[in-house]
Amino acid sequence: MTEPTTSQSYVDVETMKQLWTGASEQERADVLAEVGLTTITDEITDEMVDEALSRAAEHGIDVTPDDMREFLDWVATP
Repeated sequence: MTEPTTSQSYVDVETMKQLWTGASEQERADVLAEVGLTTITDEITDEMVDEALSRAAEHGIDVTPDDMREFLDWVATP
């Protein structure tokens, strides 16, 4: 198991979209389950944004709350 890094690197919405597009269906499902986004029609809550920001930080990724909300909205749009 790798230790979390202390250095953060800023990631914008477009980069997150590219990473998401390149992820496998299982990886996407795992991420959605972790942040509590269970269906594509769920409303994005502050709790989902906070959880996603926390998960990103664990991987050394710095994302603004507004960018994360925009990304989650994009993911949740059919």
